Amino acid sequence: MKIAKQTQDEMILKDSGWWRLAFGIGFMFFGILFGYFMFMSGTNNGVPYIVPAIPFLIGLLWILFFPAYIVDINKTTGQIIYTKKRAIGNKVSNYAIVDVARVETRKNWSTTTVQTQRSAGPGFSTGSYGTSRREFELVSQSVLIFKDGKEIPLDNAGGGTARMNTMRSSDTMTERESSTAKQVADFIGVSFQEIEPPQMSNTPTFGPTGAIQN
Repeated sequence: MKIAKQTQDEMILKDSGWWRLAFGIGFMFFGILFGYFMFMSGTNNGVPYIVPAIPFLIGLLWILFFPAYIVDINKTTGQIIYTKKRAIGNKVSNYAIVDVARVETRKNWSTTTVQTQRSAGPGFSTGSYGTSRREFELVSQSVLIFKDGKEIPLDNAGGGTARMNTMRSSDTMTERESSTAKQVADFIGVSFQEIEPPQMSNTPTFGPTGAIQN
């Protein structure tokens, strides 16, 4: 989420969607390339020909359905024009500024397990052994909360993201997300709340072959 325009009476927020477009195109390109090599080789080596279509369809659906947001907050009209943009069409909703109760930025941890392979090395039996590590990603999302309890996102989850290996990270992106959300709250004239992620003091670590170590 970023502030695309701000005057005394108007603020326009945009959730940039370029990386989602690149992600979708990348999956589609991989599917096409995979299918091309299968076709040119003249054999599928036991792999069904439908397999290359799977990443292509994932990329296509990602482009078609993953939304980007434009939020136009206009004090002159007292309205918030909320646009959810998709390749298959846009949805526009109107809200009254006076109905906004507060702005929140919610942070949480997203985890992925990364597998690595290492050679056995001199003096050991031939082959390789696997290790894995858990990577943590601090993701955040900002939302408008209305007095009736309704919530609308200002960006997609992960709009502010900071990746960390083990337990060290720079959270510049999430702090930028919070800073922008605070500016939105100040512009509207409502409170801002930042919800911190849970502590990870008991996070397990992974040893060789992916076993969890206590």
